[in-house]
Amino acid sequence: MQIWFARGRLSVPETKPLTQRDREILQHYGAFFGQVHKLYTYQDLSSHQAEGLHVAEFPASTPQSDWRYLTIGMSRWVMPTAPQPQHRIELLMYSSEHHPELAEVLSNLATYPFNNQ
Repeated sequence: MQIWFARGRLSVPETKPLTQRDREILQHYGAFFGQVHKLYTYQDLSSHQAEGLHVAEFPASTPQSDWRYLTIGMSRWVMPTAPQPQHRIELLMYSSEHHPELAEVLSNLATYPFNNQ
């Protein structure tokens, strides 16, 4: 597994530890999608997201299947408009081709509700 660390929106190789909950989510994803190809970490997204947000990239398992990009960490935070705080989500994006820049797109989508209240 490769880990990429991003400050702002620039990817720079650097190790960023996962929390125990992050590892559990990644393990859950792995049970469905296999071995993670790359893990992107987005840090300094806002003051309440000090742990950062990760996006896991899973390769297509066959030529006919899709690449998968999944957030890890969005569910740490209560959605600003959720009627009940136990409602938490992570995001999943499919792509017919390998597009590493989709990890950044997904991180932007994941942080939008928290940064635009």
